[in-house]
Amino acid sequence: MTIEEVKNFIKYDGEEAAEIEYITELIQTSEDYLIDALGTENYDIKILNKRFERKARLCCLVIIQDCYDNRTFVTKDSQKIRLIISGILFQMQYATYE
Repeated sequence: MTIEEVKNFIKYDGEEAAEIEYITELIQTSEDYLIDALGTENYDIKILNKRFERKARLCCLVIIQDCYDNRTFVTKDSQKIRLIISGILFQMQYATYE
């Protein structure tokens, strides 16, 4: 996934260095999130399948859009931790990082 693809998806047309750095971080984090959510077993093989890759790409783009638009850890309506952040914390707690 490229910066340009993500910029088009989130409708950002600027070139501000801080924003590009943030978008790059979101790309990496969304891919990590997806891998941890699905499990690392056979991920490298599954991602070669076009159907799987399209779904993975869309999931990453939606995660990026949500995180780009909502730069807080809590929802606006209640003070609950956003689902994506909760999922990342859960994965970090129980995943193995070798």
